[in-house]
Amino acid sequence: MSATNNPFITVVILTGIQRKRAEKTLASILNQEGLETAEVLIFDTVLGKYPPLKGSEHPAVKIIASTSATSYSGLRAQGAEIARGQVISYLEDHAEALPGWFKAITRGIENGHAGVGGVPQASNAGVGFSDISGMINYKYALDASSPQAYVAPTLPNHNSAYRRDVLLSFGDQLRTMLTSDSILGIKITEKGYSLLIDPELRFLHANLVNSLMVGRNFFYWNIIFGRARAQIFKWSWLRRALQIFITPISPFIRYFKYFLHVQKYNREKLPLFFRNAVTALYTQTVAAVGIAIGCLFDVKNAEIKFLKYELDLEHYGLKSS
Repeated sequence: MSATNNPFITVVILTGIQRKRAEKTLASILNQEGLETAEVLIFDTVLGKYPPLKGSEHPAVKIIASTSATSYSGLRAQGAEIARGQVISYLEDHAEALPGWFKAITRGIENGHAGVGGVPQASNAGVGFSDISGMINYKYALDASSPQAYVAPTLPNHNSAYRRDVLLSFGDQLRTMLTSDSILGIKITEKGYSLLIDPELRFLHANLVNSLMVGRNFFYWNIIFGRARAQIFKWSWLRRALQIFITPISPFIRYFKYFLHVQKYNREKLPLFFRNAVTALYTQTVAAVGIAIGCLFDVKNAEIKFLKYELDLEHYGLKSS
């Protein structure tokens, strides 16, 4: 099959040393119906040090050397900038698109939405803390039992699709916004656009399985998130000071908000939520501390650590390369 000269969807995948799981991610895209309307950009942070990904020889795939990359969001922004497609579909290297991925994205965009996200299914369900970490990470995609697509305030982090023109309209701020799909979602909806979660846009996602790893991941990411949120929303030093002041009670506030959301949308998961209360509060505590640090300090070191942690370490209970 030859590559299309005018793709509708550009899939952006970031990968490091965990080649086997990235190959599964790539295969899930190459097996999609509608591949002839797509291109795949793989940002490879270890290109030349490890063998090319199996499947990367496909004409729809382009490999971008990213050995000097210093941030996860920076690579995501670069993907939007060099893409030829009208839609940018991000997919993590520990996620797999299920059948119908392209079809659901196309339908959502053609129906007028600026972004489309799906409902994750854990590929490592029941392993360690996978279930609770998945619940915390994908708050707004909890209602997997609903057969109807619904408008949401934000889309699943790092695994959603957006109109390229909408992304590029943010200019130099895009790199910072792509730190978090929640920040991006707020800014997109402020422009009058809508975001859709479609239960037919399904994907497998490997959740973190070790509580210490969950905490570490949350810590680094929330340092970056805290800084990005303060920058994008132009927080004053008084607002930043308030955020730091509420740090001791913030974990309990966040935990209560999660409880209300689970109670409303997934009551059958309340026992899981309560059984893992200690883990949930622990992750929200390290998140709150990370946000407070991000409000005050430069985050370059945290960005590099998160990039390496996200792409190079095996912390999902999956087979490593």
